Amino acid sequence: MATPPTNITEDEVFDEYVIEDENENQDEDEDENEGEGEDEEYIEIIKNSVELPSSQYELDSILSSCQKTTNIRVVDDELTNLLKDWGHLEVLDHFKISEEDAEQTYRALKYDNLSCEEFERSWKACINHRLLEIKNASSTSEILNKWPQYKLPSGHRFVDIDYSYLYPNAGSFLNNWETLGEKLLKFLSTDNRVKEKNIREVLIKIKTADSSENCKDAALLWALHGYFVPFQKVIKKDIDGRKHVIRHTIKDSQNSFVWIGNTIQAIEDHIAFLNKMGENIQPFIIVHGVSILNFSEIFLYFDGVKFPFNSFIRAVDICYKIFYLFNLEYPTACSSFWGFIETQYHQGNKKKLCGKTHVLLNEIS
Repeated sequence: MATPPTNITEDEVFDEYVIEDENENQDEDEDENEGEGEDEEYIEIIKNSVELPSSQYELDSILSSCQKTTNIRVVDDELTNLLKDWGHLEVLDHFKISEEDAEQTYRALKYDNLSCEEFERSWKACINHRLLEIKNASSTSEILNKWPQYKLPSGHRFVDIDYSYLYPNAGSFLNNWETLGEKLLKFLSTDNRVKEKNIREVLIKIKTADSSENCKDAALLWALHGYFVPFQKVIKKDIDGRKHVIRHTIKDSQNSFVWIGNTIQAIEDHIAFLNKMGENIQPFIIVHGVSILNFSEIFLYFDGVKFPFNSFIRAVDICYKIFYLFNLEYPTACSSFWGFIETQYHQGNKKKLCGKTHVLLNEIS
């Protein structure tokens, strides 16, 4: 593959090929007819250039097609990666829609009967507008009222889209889980790192029990709370509103991450109890079953919505992305646990990590 052009400055290329919305002042009917398919045609021109341009002339000939294109609204991941290889991601700035267009797209998402493909394209089209609103929102409820699509049964897909756009270089806990899980099981099972007897028994059963992979994955992450023993003292209100200073337990940490309900009614009662406490309920996972090694259903609870999942690890992945996308605090009871999960996505400032997290990272690296 040829190397990307090195003799071109950003100003030379992109000032010359700015996409002008007033490019053609023909009548509306003609514009409408000629505009059909231009987005796809242009994107295909770029994507069909499978090798990096080796000269300014080659890059010029590819980018010159920008001049006739006025309505590009969505750039898919394949095109983004190609421009990234070229070292010219700046060209994507030409594809951002205006504030007025963003509002029109928002109304289309809310009121129009869009196909799945049209809906996803429209969602991606106004992503910058939406992320700015999330950043400036005073509460999560404000965001979800404006963008109720997040609360649909498939709303986690939109969380995934927005998170990936916001953090394109983030690591992948999901893709690395198989290797990571093996290392965690080995780490927790040696050197008496977990003190609680019932958790140590679960670690043994993960290796021997005839449980599903989902249950074993859940049990392993549940057991990790036995290593990250909570140490903070916090002030909490009881059900009568009285304040108490408490120290969270391992059980508190586990329940803040995943709650096990043996009936659907028990799950609803637990959520009702949390609401009655009058505190913000942070995102957490719910499993429907008799134990962490024996459950049949997985949900992610977020702001009154229970998202169903087939994969426990996928539920963890989306739960983490909700924290990050909506700038939410981790539950104090399991903040060290989520701090470790965060290292699988972002290196961040390791000074913020607790000592046990540093030990674990050194052992599994």
